[in-house]
Amino acid sequence: MASLALHEADGGATIALGGRLDAYSVGPLWSTARAALASHPRTRLTVDCRAVAYCDGAGVALLLDMLRQPRPAGAGVRIDGLAEPGRIADARAVPAVIGETHDRVEARGVHAGQAQQLLADG
Repeated sequence: MASLALHEADGGATIALGGRLDAYSVGPLWSTARAALASHPRTRLTVDCRAVAYCDGAGVALLLDMLRQPRPAGAGVRIDGLAEPGRIADARAVPAVIGETHDRVEARGVHAGQAQQLLADG
């Protein structure tokens, strides 16, 4: 079971995700996640994944979709709290998610091209 909650504070907003982000749970969250992003079009958003217990490829796809939604400059989306080992089924996906903003990927020194290559190498 997965959950999503939107919290507003200090000129920003946080989308808190929790539970298992997998092929069985992300479908119902997808439109809710996009609606949360759309409800704050000019606000910098943080997606808080500290309560995510597990994330497979479907969960990674949801996170990447959230990161890649068109947003104006200064209103980017950032993923936080997903870097702990064992929480993502395919650890090679981490560079594509951790630290990615609307404009670029920053994952412990891995730039966008390297992250895409890591995913392509399978």
